[in-house]
Amino acid sequence: MASTKDTEKKTKKKAVAKKKVAPKKKAAKKKTAKKKAVSKKKAAKKRARKTKEIKLTESQVKFINEKVKSLGSIEKVRALYSLDDNVCKFAVKKAEELFGK
Repeated sequence: MASTKDTEKKTKKKAVAKKKVAPKKKAAKKKTAKKKAVSKKKAAKKRARKTKEIKLTESQVKFINEKVKSLGSIEKVRALYSLDDNVCKFAVKKAEELFGK
């Protein structure tokens, strides 16, 4: 004899076949929604990192401004300030402002 669960499954399959409608996939929608939420968070963090303000002391800013002006070109500034830290980023940014990209 068939159990009540088996009977219910068969009844649902027949109803779906008559309507020609695919059964709902709730689990797949939840996973997709979670993936979208995670990707949105990652994108927001990435944008925040790019737009993050470079924080330096006044003495650092003054020294870098003078040094960039004395070097005279973007190429020389990039050669001297080639690391991936706040000082180097600021120096290259300042050189681009002064000498053009």
